[in-house]
Amino acid sequence: MNSRTTIAGLTFGVLLLSSFAAAGPVPVRGASKNGVNSSQPQMNLFGPTQPQSSNGGDVGIATQVICPNQDVAGASANDSSVFPGDNASYKKSGACLSGLTKFLFQVQPTTNLKNVTVTISGLVGFTPGTDPNVDFNNPTYGVQLCDDGGNTLELCTNLTADLLPVMTATVNAKANKVTFTVKKLTPTTAPQGVDYEGQGLTFEVITQQPTETPIAVPKINVN
Repeated sequence: MNSRTTIAGLTFGVLLLSSFAAAGPVPVRGASKNGVNSSQPQMNLFGPTQPQSSNGGDVGIATQVICPNQDVAGASANDSSVFPGDNASYKKSGACLSGLTKFLFQVQPTTNLKNVTVTISGLVGFTPGTDPNVDFNNPTYGVQLCDDGGNTLELCTNLTADLLPVMTATVNAKANKVTFTVKKLTPTTAPQGVDYEGQGLTFEVITQQPTETPIAVPKINVN
């Protein structure tokens, strides 16, 4: 596994929004920022999945859904909001109690690609910038990096920030779509990590969704 650094203190003010409705640098987030492997029962809402073929077989896409506040309904030791026999409280099952939800999409190329466009759309409750519910130094969108913080059970990109391929990010004016443009992407761009870290570029978006309602899952498209 490559030598890696935890991403915690990016100078994110400039990033915040050079990328709003215009192309700008791609923020990065460390996989262990919200917890470690032992936190997964409270964090991991869904996945990771096996990669699904996309773009004519040129890429595979694996997905995972995380509760950054470690508040998977019914799993947290502090969760007193789900009561046996209470159908209303059961609606919270299968969601993050706070509504803060992180979606991970790992793009695994099967061939050499140039000028790749990765679009994550249908975002609900998305505010581009930092994540005030967790840490103001953490972006709500960008690339999730593997780090040395003890979380190997989330999808992440097994590279340090300085070794990422050249790419830009664009957030549309309605803040319901993020587009990443990658200059060059190959099967060896991001090497295989350990456990569930996977292999490939891992894109993340964090949304603050209404609680006790069905989760709005964003769509990903790779061209």
